Amino acid sequence: QLHQIVQGQYSEIIVDEFQDINKLDFEFIKMIAGQAVLIVTGDDDQAIYGFRGCKPDYIIDLEKHLGQPVTSFELQKNYRNPPNLIAHANQLIQHNTNRIAKDPIPSRTDDSEIKVMATVSATVEARLVISLIKQVREGNPALLCSDFAVLYRTNAQSLPFQIELVLNNVPYYVR
Repeated sequence: QLHQIVQGQYSEIIVDEFQDINKLDFEFIKMIAGQAVLIVTGDDDQAIYGFRGCKPDYIIDLEKHLGQPVTSFELQKNYRNPPNLIAHANQLIQHNTNRIAKDPIPSRTDDSEIKVMATVSATVEARLVISLIKQVREGNPALLCSDFAVLYRTNAQSLPFQIELVLNNVPYYVR
């Protein structure tokens, strides 16, 4: 059988971003890792590929899905974000009902400025974001357009931003 040949080739299978797998991915991983040590990394709070059938359940309930015990480790130290951003993110993410509880510890000591701005439409939001980018660049001419990132949940949400970027002659790249 083909799956037995594949299983016998690897002693360890490592899967990164495990929160973003779907049923087909999981069944494939489970098949090839049948005789191997399976190591997965991921953060259920960062699951973003629901549009392609992915769900964080596989990492949240890994023992149930694998049908065997697992050992989990939390990487608590957050080197990237300031403490106030971590605190606000934790406050928001606590509203998710199906998640693995976490206790991140900030490494940085500096706080960052957090502004919450409500808008009435995606177009107005895009105009505001592009206006803020232009304002920041005017205050710091050393910054390039490539120093900025605009994040959104799905690529469909990029259209208003792309329109505003084009209208404002701001070069951009959509990933």
